[in-house]
Amino acid sequence: LPDHGELWSKAWKYEKHANTISLWTHGDQLNYRFAKHIELDGPKIHITYELESLEEVPFEYIWSAHPLLDIAEGDQLLLPDEISEVLLNWASDPNVGDLGDRLTWPRILGNNSNIDFNYVQNKSSEFAAKVFTDRMRNGKAGFYKQHTDET
Repeated sequence: LPDHGELWSKAWKYEKHANTISLWTHGDQLNYRFAKHIELDGPKIHITYELESLEEVPFEYIWSAHPLLDIAEGDQLLLPDEISEVLLNWASDPNVGDLGDRLTWPRILGNNSNIDFNYVQNKSSEFAAKVFTDRMRNGKAGFYKQHTDET
C-alpha cells in the first residue's frame, strides 16, 4: 500500500444523525471495508474505527489514528495498563533505535531516563518519536488535557 495507506485520498460515503456522523469506504488494493464514527457527547468527542476484511483470510494491519489535537506540556496520553512496550517506527534521535525495535513504554529512552512519554514534554526537549503497539486488547486509548481538566 502507498505511504499513509490508500484511504486518505479516497471518496467516502457518509450518514449524519443528531450527534453522530459515520463515514466509510472500501479498499482498492485489498478487499476490505473501513469505517469511522464520530460522536459528540457533551464536551467530549468519541471517535471509533472499524476494519472489516471481506475475504475469508484474516486481515493483519496497523492503524495509526492521528487526529489534530491542541496539546500542551503536561497533557497525558491514556493507554491501557497492558501497554508496557512499543514498536519504534521513527525517532528524531537515531540513537533511540532502529525501525521495528521494541522499546519500554513509557520510558522509551531507557529505564534510567526520567522522561515519561505518557505526558507531553516541553518542546525544548526537541525530541519526537512515532511508535505503535500490538498489545491493546480492547483498542481504546484517551487523552487528558491538564489545563482544562478534559478527557
